[in-house]
Amino acid sequence: MVTLEKISWSSYGDYEGPFYRGKHKFLLPENPTFLDKALAVVSATEGCFDSINMYDRCVLSSGVLQFCDAKYFGTTDLLGAAAETDETSVLSALTPALSASGASFKKNDKGKWRFFISSNVEVNTETLQRQLYFDGCSGKKEKWTAAGKHRAKTWAAAVASVWELEAARAVQSSYCKSKLMSFAMPGARALLFESNVPEEPYAMATQAAFISFAVNLPAIANKHALRAAATCASEKWSKQWCLWLLRELTWGPGIAIYPQRYEAIRPVLEREFGVDLPKTAEDLKVPGDHLVVLVHADTRVRESYKTELDKVFTSCTFKIANSPFQGMSAAYTQFARSLADVAGNVLPGFLSKLSALGPRDTFTLATFSAGYAFARALSKQDWEKISCYVAIDSLHAGFESPKVPNNTQLQPFVSFAKLARAGERTCWIGHSDVETPQAGPSAFASTTQSATELVRLAGEPEKGFCVEAYNVREDDTKEHGAALTEWGSLFLARAAARSASSWIEKQQVIAVAIQPVLHLANVVKIAEGPQITHVGSSLGWIGFLWLAIVSVFKAIVGALKRP
Repeated sequence: MVTLEKISWSSYGDYEGPFYRGKHKFLLPENPTFLDKALAVVSATEGCFDSINMYDRCVLSSGVLQFCDAKYFGTTDLLGAAAETDETSVLSALTPALSASGASFKKNDKGKWRFFISSNVEVNTETLQRQLYFDGCSGKKEKWTAAGKHRAKTWAAAVASVWELEAARAVQSSYCKSKLMSFAMPGARALLFESNVPEEPYAMATQAAFISFAVNLPAIANKHALRAAATCASEKWSKQWCLWLLRELTWGPGIAIYPQRYEAIRPVLEREFGVDLPKTAEDLKVPGDHLVVLVHADTRVRESYKTELDKVFTSCTFKIANSPFQGMSAAYTQFARSLADVAGNVLPGFLSKLSALGPRDTFTLATFSAGYAFARALSKQDWEKISCYVAIDSLHAGFESPKVPNNTQLQPFVSFAKLARAGERTCWIGHSDVETPQAGPSAFASTTQSATELVRLAGEPEKGFCVEAYNVREDDTKEHGAALTEWGSLFLARAAARSASSWIEKQQVIAVAIQPVLHLANVVKIAEGPQITHVGSSLGWIGFLWLAIVSVFKAIVGALKRP
């Protein structure tokens, strides 16, 4: 039995309370199934069979999956499953806590195992749970009474003692495996578990890793799995696709403990599924040197935008550029013209002004509001240097006829969007429902009208071309401001991530293409030793190598056209 002396005291956030690390670890059976392996991955971060956590909002969490009892009665249900197999032993282990609380453990009128206190009152609310486990204390820091601390430690020791029983651990193992898939919400379940998943190491390792994150926060894991799939250019279930999803699960939510979660489960994933994963959470991020420039923005948003970009890249230079001239769109047209060289190219002078010259692996140009006019003024050669263009409520045009945006003014964006649809660039357009003047000398198309016309001219969004509508405020002024301060940073980071994913895929294609040439070069080097003395033989090998180089060159050219 676990004694009170073995129960520690810990804290998290605003809470503090009992903690027991446990000593009975989950061990894989002789012929493990996928669910066995997934449970081993989860247990790397959640705990042992007898782990107890009573220092957070869950009031009491127990077991390999750390079932939350507050509101959800997760630990109570788990204890009930054990009681179904051996009621006497479970009640015996719980006796010290039941006696101290004047409580009982039995089935309610619905056939569920529940605790009862004070003359048969069922513990069916969080308030009653705190009464039962904490003697009425809140669990918050410095809010505990001596009696409450003793009560809580008594319960921690008693529940941990249940799992000292081998039969109870066997029940918990089966119970946990039966619950694993319940943590996958419909969207992620369809993406990761119901669409012809190959029984290959990286696919299964990714599924198990997802379950580990989902056990902690199902909705967050679901959201970021779908986001990863939407921003990845690699083929689904390829190694790069799997690593992209792992990166998003680890860094996307911005939860401080998630990088440590990845590093804790990585060795188990490698061991059980035979995969080779980045050693640290930081290594999951996109390598290389990347540049993102946002045109027309209050510099106070810099930190929020850089925070989102840092979840994607190991090294990303982020700049904000504003026109020195007065006015709105006209000021940005003038700004671009003031930077143009004799050939009409704007970017060399622009990047020099930002101290951002030099080769980059990807270059993302983003504009907010009137900043679109700067992008519209760029030369064809300028656009060729851009990997990704992002409009944050920032695509406008005049009217060439009533309600029809000027197609000539949209043409630079149409051309780039077509490249993105072909998978050669990334073009993301975010627009709002903010209305603009529709008649008179000041009339111009709204971002929604412009985006709609862009799609008509360039084609429906696919591959690197994405168009999203936003409506987060009633007031038009606040709606437009929210584009920059609320959804813009994440939208930009997602677009830049999509572009970076394409860059990674390109590097993989080139690396694979070069391998045969390196191999053949080595063969030729060996063959042209003492064994080959005739010129004809040597020329044959050289011709064969030349054909291989030509084939590789074609493959690399094809890769370079990708986004």
